[in-house]
Amino acid sequence: MFKEPLTFSFRNQDYGGLVLVLILLAIGGIAVNSATAGTRLENYSLREWIYISVAILALCAALYIPYTVWFEYGYILYALIIITLILLPIFGKSVSGSKSWLGFGMFSFQPSELAKPFTILALCSYIRDEDTNRFTLRDFAILFAIIFVPFILTLLQPDFGTAVTFLALAPAVLIFSDLKLKEILKIFAVGFAVFAILFGLAWVSFFKPYQKERVLTFLNPSRDPQKAGYQVNQAKIAVGSGKFYGKGLHSGTQNRLNFLPAPHTDFIFAVIGEELGFAGTSFVILLFLLLLNKFLIISENAKTREGSFLCIAVFFIFLLHIIVNIGMVLGLFPIMGIPLPFLSFGGSFLVATALLSGLA
Repeated sequence: MFKEPLTFSFRNQDYGGLVLVLILLAIGGIAVNSATAGTRLENYSLREWIYISVAILALCAALYIPYTVWFEYGYILYALIIITLILLPIFGKSVSGSKSWLGFGMFSFQPSELAKPFTILALCSYIRDEDTNRFTLRDFAILFAIIFVPFILTLLQPDFGTAVTFLALAPAVLIFSDLKLKEILKIFAVGFAVFAILFGLAWVSFFKPYQKERVLTFLNPSRDPQKAGYQVNQAKIAVGSGKFYGKGLHSGTQNRLNFLPAPHTDFIFAVIGEELGFAGTSFVILLFLLLLNKFLIISENAKTREGSFLCIAVFFIFLLHIIVNIGMVLGLFPIMGIPLPFLSFGGSFLVATALLSGLA
């Protein structure tokens, strides 16, 4: 993120990106505490702070290990995580109908989250090794294959939400390819057609009944307001009831009275909206916008193509998470289990986002 003696750094040794990440992590810890205190999930607050500590260690590792080392081992890390994803159906722990986790006693680990930074590193390693200013058809085939493998393996778990986040790397490859706009639009059209076909196959073969109901309720919110539509309706009520300054920490009625399901994970933004109001949510969004802008600045000033691509890829991963998660809370997207960076509860996701931020 800001390593002066390494490949690239914040302009004028700007430490603003690190400060933004630490502020967001602190807000996340406070928000999870407020969402779980006094409930059956009260112990999650302590766990979240432990996860934050581990995430900071991961951030430091990403910051101080030279990029040359990360890129040198990019393929190996990618291969290891792909093997882990392949073995999940055999050794994985089933949670909510998906075998997305590996269990180690009291702790669980979600390999698909670490697959995000490791997939980006593999893409960077390929770009570094090829050392070309314009991608050929062969280059596109290899780069998209690197993205497609973890996407399919995650989809098969089935974990549609996490799988979709890998697709954020596709526009990063296209924008970085120096293709003309017309060519990019053609590839997007083909990609959309392929995605539509895969979505249809997933709908028929992999989607659970509750996942189908979420999509159908998103298309028609009045279809099932007490079941599939309940979560979104309660989230919108929470955000709206916060008004400008919010009700105060630990004072959100939608959360405290258990109207809002999963407030500490995918719907943490609704908790912030109810308890800190429009002012709080606006501040969080501002922090995200500043962080995204940092990624773009670093990419623009990177001294190597692989370094520049890494920041673009991280930018798109974060952008998708932020837009879709907040969109889910506001009813603009169907619920698909995509968490909010640094704020949602979850150790694997926190470590992955910290690694991504540090690498960028």
